[in-house]
Amino acid sequence: MQKNKKMIIGGVVVASCFAAGAIYAVESNESQFNSEKMSQSDYAYMAHTAKYNIQHKTKTEYKMRQARFEKVDGEIKAHNADPEMTSECGHNFLSDYTESMLKNMKGYTGNAPARQDAEDTTEVGTKGTSVAVNWFTEGKVTPVQN
Repeated sequence: MQKNKKMIIGGVVVASCFAAGAIYAVESNESQFNSEKMSQSDYAYMAHTAKYNIQHKTKTEYKMRQARFEKVDGEIKAHNADPEMTSECGHNFLSDYTESMLKNMKGYTGNAPARQDAEDTTEVGTKGTSVAVNWFTEGKVTPVQN
């Protein structure tokens, strides 16, 4: 079962790469065989679109989001190459989202009401509460979401 699943996923990746290559060739108004060679960046973005099943409505959108992916890819590589960093970055489904797409997802508009004066706040007491609560053992933690 697992082997069949891997074969299907592999087939989808290959098919997506061919489709993206065809889009790239058609964009330049040349046949697929006469166009300039594809770069590693082109292949990386095609693999990204296949992995996350990203579909583009227009060639312009494809090129715009590929450019965004390349920018993020450079930032990730720079971060990972820095020996001072204690973390490692990688791509996810948001790697080719534009700034406006990301902003729409966040929902914050910046028009939050001003905070009340400190006199209007109510102090919440901690008397009678447990200092440490393990939310995992309490069954209140869900698995990591996307």
